[in-house]
Amino acid sequence: MYRKYFPAITMLTAGAVTCIVSIANNMDKLLSLEILLGVLIAFYIIGLIARGIITKVIEMGGIKEEESDAVVDDKEESDISQEEDEELDDSNE
Repeated sequence: MYRKYFPAITMLTAGAVTCIVSIANNMDKLLSLEILLGVLIAFYIIGLIARGIITKVIEMGGIKEEESDAVVDDKEESDISQEEDEELDDSNE
């Protein structure tokens, strides 16, 4: 689900950095806007490519989002049950 937003997050982060650098260097407004447009387009394309690569790697590995979420939930539940077992053992002694 979060992979859907990866290109936009990448693009907006690069845009924010570009704006901060432009302001810090007192660049001309028109020049900084032209640079910003180029950076936004370039990093959106980079984000799309990265999302495609990440998606292919996850699919080739056989890991799906639902399965990975279930694995994380199972680990959390087992950690909680282990802590409860340890507390019961300590109280019995």
